[in-house]
Amino acid sequence: PGRSAAACSGPSVVRRSPGGGGVAVFLRCCRSGRWAQRVRPVQQIQSAKFQAWLRAENAAGANVYVSVNTLAPDQRSRRRDSVREIRHVFLDADSAAQEVLDAIEATALPSPSYVMRSSPGRAHLFWRVSRFTSDTVEVLERHLARKLGTDPAATACTQVTRLPGFVNHKRATPFLVSIEYRDTNRLYEPVDFPTPTPRFVPPPLTV
Repeated sequence: PGRSAAACSGPSVVRRSPGGGGVAVFLRCCRSGRWAQRVRPVQQIQSAKFQAWLRAENAAGANVYVSVNTLAPDQRSRRRDSVREIRHVFLDADSAAQEVLDAIEATALPSPSYVMRSSPGRAHLFWRVSRFTSDTVEVLERHLARKLGTDPAATACTQVTRLPGFVNHKRATPFLVSIEYRDTNRLYEPVDFPTPTPRFVPPPLTV
């Protein structure tokens, strides 16, 4: 059984990157449309001052997101060419999350490193990984999304996720985001996942 954390100022989804780099923190208020983005080193995001700012914004109605993967130093955005290192294989089970988890357990897929409960019936799934590129992780995530029925739009290497311990204000009833840590020490590699099946593209019709 994994460890459950409803509130955590330094969750495993935000890990210090060897040799520098950081992550993007994105805030958006659904009511006002106001948004802000900061790309900062992980140690700064984990600081008491930065966490206090995030909690104040969250209390005022802003949703709090963080990039799934590490960005290169001195970036101002999370463009694809800003991604420094692929840290996670990520899936967004935006409906029937438990069915997705059951399907994973019934296959040869490794169990997720952690499972974030983003709202009732929905979850973000993470596998800690190494030796992936932006291209290979996106191909794998699109393949898994088709097989498992997760959100196909949430398969970019620039994807963001929520932070546990903060409130999801997206829907009428606020929801405290929580996370279940499973095996967070193991790093999976491409060989641990199924080889994505190339999608068949029919040849163009000739007249």
